[in-house]
Amino acid sequence: MSQFEGRGAKRLDSENLVFYRQLDSEGNVQNEGMVKTIDLSKSGMALEFDHDVENDTHLEVHIGVGEEVVETNTIVRNVKKVNDELFIVGVEFKYLSDEDLNKLAMANPDILS
Repeated sequence: MSQFEGRGAKRLDSENLVFYRQLDSEGNVQNEGMVKTIDLSKSGMALEFDHDVENDTHLEVHIGVGEEVVETNTIVRNVKKVNDELFIVGVEFKYLSDEDLNKLAMANPDILS
């Protein structure tokens, strides 16, 4: 199930494509690319990266859910190195509207419980 234990929200296995932009403290784009989700909850998600990402890094993300796209901002809370080419990055949503949560629930209905 989850790559990170001790989270308050129920985390569900999930595979969604995510476009991200890594932002610096002034909001300038430092890096961008595509990753995929491993798990998802109403408070955050775990993502597969091919490179290390520092804790407290701000990411703007666009999550593909069927025909919908959820756009939100996140902050990196945990990074687990699996090997030199795989890092599991746990991010917390800074804000997720009810509308966006319902979009995520279309693919993962248990996220609301």
